[in-house]
Amino acid sequence: MERGESLTGNEFQSLISVCIPVYNGVAHLRVCLESVASQKDIALEVVVRDDVSKDGSLELVDSVAREFPQVEWNIARNPVNLGMVGNWNACLMAAKGEFVKMMGQDDLLEANCLKKQAEALQANPAANLCVSAANLYSARCAHLFPKRRHWSEGYHSGNDIILDCARRAYNPLGEPVTGLARRESMLARGGYDATLRYWVDVDMWFQLIQNGGCVILREALCGFRIHRGAASYTLQGDSYAEFLEIAKRYAPGSAASRRSLAQRVRAGVDSLARLAIYRIFG
Repeated sequence: MERGESLTGNEFQSLISVCIPVYNGVAHLRVCLESVASQKDIALEVVVRDDVSKDGSLELVDSVAREFPQVEWNIARNPVNLGMVGNWNACLMAAKGEFVKMMGQDDLLEANCLKKQAEALQANPAANLCVSAANLYSARCAHLFPKRRHWSEGYHSGNDIILDCARRAYNPLGEPVTGLARRESMLARGGYDATLRYWVDVDMWFQLIQNGGCVILREALCGFRIHRGAASYTLQGDSYAEFLEIAKRYAPGSAASRRSLAQRVRAGVDSLARLAIYRIFG
């Protein structure tokens, strides 16, 4: 479906692709799609790849697409189930925009998220990634609290951020929905690493910013929903060991790569805190 409205002088004219890999997501999918399609003053492509869902997800996507004819929709069903990372890559390869946001089927975007992040990348040509703060929502979409980035607003050296993440032994950058990246840079790195299960997004982001930079926006421009069906909850057991492997790739001399006791304790506390939050609010 082609965009039905012409651009005006107030719109950000570079195409932005929002990729939404879908699998049995009907419970939260409408809110996600509506929050994306309602973004203003941008040229928007919404890429949806349904990974052989059995709950009517694809039909729901088609229904919402008809309600927003001004948006360019790129919707397809995978011929076979590709799994999480395979579906992420299917979405990425189908995207046409200069900038790409990969987000979960249970996430949402706050007003003007895409325009603000795209303008930040345009103003900082050395940056391949822009990350915002996020609002946390319960399973029933009740607002809980904002999750801030601990770095200051503006451009940061990518290597400084990577070393800081490795030192902390967890991901302060946030969930996939928080990031907007340059598509060509993502493709140049071959897409997402299919050998990973949990830190797939962080591995991509580290690749993007290793020889460049990252723009931090402290405003909460997106929403991350806490519920027990989310990958962030179901894959918790893989988290720490996989982070160590990624730390070795990008920060081989860091404390995380040496498996120090302090890093193990910090990662364990972070994991337990995350599990507790999911059990309480999910």
